[in-house]
Amino acid sequence: MRLLAVIFGIALIVLVALDAFETIVLPRRVTRRIRLTRLFYRVFQFGSTSLGRLIRSSARRDAFRGYMGPLSLLALLLFWAVLFVVGFGLIMWGLALPLTPLSSR
Repeated sequence: MRLLAVIFGIALIVLVALDAFETIVLPRRVTRRIRLTRLFYRVFQFGSTSLGRLIRSSARRDAFRGYMGPLSLLALLLFWAVLFVVGFGLIMWGLALPLTPLSSR
């Protein structure tokens, strides 16, 4: 079980790092099948359009949509950071590494 956690943690870290590199750095379109960014933006867009439909005033709805673009980029960075933490946590749990500093042993 722990070996699977280490393997999954390494795979998750590599997948997130590759996805972040392709999204931010590469100037061309990426045609890979599994893209975390595409999945994130589909879910984010579904949530924001669902919330936008609840706003009756068109001026407030447009203001809401104006905030969603920059907010989605910040949320994507947070999404990647959380996945990195989960990946490193799986590796540390799988290898049974202690979380205490060396000086306190």
